[in-house]
Amino acid sequence: MVSAIVAALLEGGEMLGFGRREEEELPDERRETRVRVLTPSGWIRGNLFIPGLVRLVDFIDNEKILRLTEVQIEGDPQAREFLALRRDAVILLTVEGNENLEAVETVGHQDEHRVTCWITCGAVQGVMLIRLGARLSDYLERHEGLVVIRECRYRIRNPLTMKVEEDESWAILLSPKKVVAVTETPQTGEA
Repeated sequence: MVSAIVAALLEGGEMLGFGRREEEELPDERRETRVRVLTPSGWIRGNLFIPGLVRLVDFIDNEKILRLTEVQIEGDPQAREFLALRRDAVILLTVEGNENLEAVETVGHQDEHRVTCWITCGAVQGVMLIRLGARLSDYLERHEGLVVIRECRYRIRNPLTMKVEEDESWAILLSPKKVVAVTETPQTGEA
């Protein structure tokens, strides 16, 4: 009996139901997400293809290179079919469409912190979720990936055009490594 099991496993495990036959392969369920990325070279728009059950921030945090399709690079009139963008070049990232960033960092026992983050080209204001009892500065220093800022407003000097841009977004991803300074921002009506 043992030799039959070993033989079955060596032949793909079909006898015991192990392994995957060619005709049974699972479909590659990916969702297309249109993003707008601020880099030191200006804005880049493109599509990311994210595995169906993976959160956007987790996907980006696990990729050193973001593979974008249908790309528009600010200042370049020619659309590109593909662009490999280094993740460490990302200053901030916004989503065009209905990607749910709201639930990205809601893993219990967190406090809302209203913050202002200064980056080399401007400032970002919004709400950041941080583990209960953690200090904002410690969190940003130790956090390896991008952070979600909800109820966001930003004012930046575009690195390419040098024009000042202001915008609002219900949520963005921000690179803590690009944050020059951070402070807690009092809520409206607080002293």
